[in-house]
Amino acid sequence: MSSEEGSNRSFDVLIMGAGFAGLCQARHLMLKVPGLRVGLIDPKGMDQAARDLKVGESLVEISAMFLYRELELHEYLIENHPPKYGLNFHWPKKIGKTDTIHDYHHIWTNGSPDLPSYQINRAKFEADLLQMCVEMGVEFIQGKVKDLTIGAASEPHEVLVKTKSGATKFSGRHLVDAAGRKFLIGRKLDNVVRDKDELVGLETGSAWLRVDDIDRDLFQTRREETNGSASHYYGTNHWFGYGHWVWMIPIEKESRALSIGVVHHKNCIDGSKLNSREKFLRFLKANHRILFNMIESGTVLDFKYLPKVAHGSREMISKDQWYVIGEAANMYDPFYSTGLVLAAHNIELVTEVIRAKKADEPDAEEKREAYDGFILKASRIYNHVYQDHPKHLGDANAMSWRIYMESIFWFGVLVPMFTGKWHHQLDFIKQFHRISDFFFLKNDSVISSFYHELTRAQESGKTLGMLNYTRTDQLAFGYNPLRLWDSFRQNSKYEPRRLNVLLGIRNSIFYLGLLYAKLRVKNSGIFGLFEPKTVKHLFSLAGWTVYAAMGELAHRFEVRNRPGNSQFAMEEADFAANYRYKEELVEWVEEEAGKQGKAGADVLADPPVTTL
Repeated sequence: MSSEEGSNRSFDVLIMGAGFAGLCQARHLMLKVPGLRVGLIDPKGMDQAARDLKVGESLVEISAMFLYRELELHEYLIENHPPKYGLNFHWPKKIGKTDTIHDYHHIWTNGSPDLPSYQINRAKFEADLLQMCVEMGVEFIQGKVKDLTIGAASEPHEVLVKTKSGATKFSGRHLVDAAGRKFLIGRKLDNVVRDKDELVGLETGSAWLRVDDIDRDLFQTRREETNGSASHYYGTNHWFGYGHWVWMIPIEKESRALSIGVVHHKNCIDGSKLNSREKFLRFLKANHRILFNMIESGTVLDFKYLPKVAHGSREMISKDQWYVIGEAANMYDPFYSTGLVLAAHNIELVTEVIRAKKADEPDAEEKREAYDGFILKASRIYNHVYQDHPKHLGDANAMSWRIYMESIFWFGVLVPMFTGKWHHQLDFIKQFHRISDFFFLKNDSVISSFYHELTRAQESGKTLGMLNYTRTDQLAFGYNPLRLWDSFRQNSKYEPRRLNVLLGIRNSIFYLGLLYAKLRVKNSGIFGLFEPKTVKHLFSLAGWTVYAAMGELAHRFEVRNRPGNSQFAMEEADFAANYRYKEELVEWVEEEAGKQGKAGADVLADPPVTTL
């Protein structure tokens, strides 16, 4: 149903904002909690042209999995949005000479990804998903939120909306802010974190545009036949320089439309130098001429400058039954497309809290508190991942090591954690807090020490060499960070708690230890391993490896009699009990003799012959 004045003014859930996060939340609720009355408020209409320009066209494994598994959109993505072939990274060989692809050092994705992912045209995706939500029974209210009243505890919330027919009040037992940087709840309750000191010093701006009908040959005339099976063009290409990185993302299957944008650190590049289309193009012409040439070959569709990218929230899943998701909740840096990843986690947890409260489950409040703690901790981790970026981005030595190290945790911990729905498990969330604090959030954490070592190498002028995260000959034992340790992909172990995330944690910690040791040797020679701080970290990593190994064995014991996939187990049991092959067919020829004869004549009649 789509209306401005629907007769039902009261909803179970009111969602403010029909962008990516709000639409995904609405569809997820309709799929997972049947019978909910969901209202969706947004000033934009249902036409694709009404959708504005946004950062976030690139999915990664978690956000893609959320869309095709949780929202059941796999065929839609295949049919409507370009595939994604991993992440490619480029550093200029010489400053000021960036005319062609050969003027850069590269890390290329060298094969097709194990888990599918996509580049998405946000305007098309949001218009299509809005239509789907309406067809499912979501009531779309086209209008602008003018004011809202937050109810305490389980009291309903009220939202005043200005529609074409005038101001109307709507109420909802649960209220979701998905209205992006309007921060409707955040401003009302002083819930937004924007001070750079609370964001690990992160202070960035971003300029970007969309361009169509580009000359693709300006990117790459020919593929090197020995350089892998993945498409370079359909990867997300990252271009680096001092204090900034630039993305290049194909967003259309039919045309040659690209999204090209920069994230810049303000202590390196002032926003006044990038805050117009002309300034952005001059920046590219000077620093990444290849991208400037591609833009010049096509037609620019639009441009936008965002003066402040990074922000967070103090609370996301409230005891008073309000929730903030998507950009209304957080955005730190689109470098690893983490905004949509955090949104995917958050949406799932919000749905589970609403479902549990609707069902009056006794542990609903315990879940709510645990889930809020989890998503806040996950947000802080992603925030910390971007610390010291201004120092490292433009240096291929430092940044390639960072990408390698951060990929260890992405594929070894975060992807399997989401896949196995471990972030829903209250006992695992407690372990997640301990691991996060030790590795990322302590003042002297292993990760911050790793970043410090990279800065030391820069200051001393040491050449560490580039690490290629896609190859298996960079560290030890044929390892690369793309490895998925559990057989969940091959054996479809997608049910909660079936995938052994502890196996990935154990091995990730082990290889992080090897990588840290290698970095210390590169920096300080073999004796660098015996410095007290290094010894402390290596012993801690060894202890955590043993701890995770014990958890991994405990999980194996827990699931020893449980199939990896219940559906497959049922099919196998049914096959063993009931299947018997018989050499026979079901008769398909009509019994009546007359009809039989006619059918045979139709089939056997010789076709007419034409003589020339």
